[in-house]
Amino acid sequence: MSTPPCPRPCHRHRNEPHVTETATTTVTTMNLRRRRGVKPLRATTRALRSFANHAEHLALLAGLAIVMKVEFHVGPSWLEHTGTQGVLVVLALAGVADLTRRTAFLAANQIDPDIEDGDAFWAVSHLLKELGIDVRGGALPYEVMSNLQTSHTLPRLYALLDDLAAAFADDDEDDDADAMREAAASIRSASRTLGDHHA
Repeated sequence: MSTPPCPRPCHRHRNEPHVTETATTTVTTMNLRRRRGVKPLRATTRALRSFANHAEHLALLAGLAIVMKVEFHVGPSWLEHTGTQGVLVVLALAGVADLTRRTAFLAANQIDPDIEDGDAFWAVSHLLKELGIDVRGGALPYEVMSNLQTSHTLPRLYALLDDLAAAFADDDEDDDADAMREAAASIRSASRTLGDHHA
């Protein structure tokens, strides 16, 4: 994996992040703006997905009500249909429910602020794989270890797992919370073994 030459000394040559103050300020401002709008978007996303999940249930209940009225004459008079009409109405309800479900899911995916979070994991996974290939190809192991320490990669992974554990605990998902805590403890131990005590 080739790396273009640095225009000035960077973290590969000294233990300082290769980020200018202006860039840091810009990223911080963008993150603050994103956080302010995240909660309403998440709430709307959950509401749309919940509505989509219940759309088919409502159509099923309506269909059952029509069947009960047609076959057993149970229910309000406005549900009265002939057998053929009842079948057509049930099919129409199923179609409307499916269309509503698809539309609600599509809208939720369009506004979901977290839908691209998985992309970051795939990118990191790919980079770690490339680093492994570099090490096996003769890259200096001390340099890789030094960058692993100075980038605080493991403490940040620990913090993410710890946040996930807290989020699962808030949702009463105790098994998942315990699994995240156990994984976080392992990463924290690995970080401290390498001499990084930020975790």
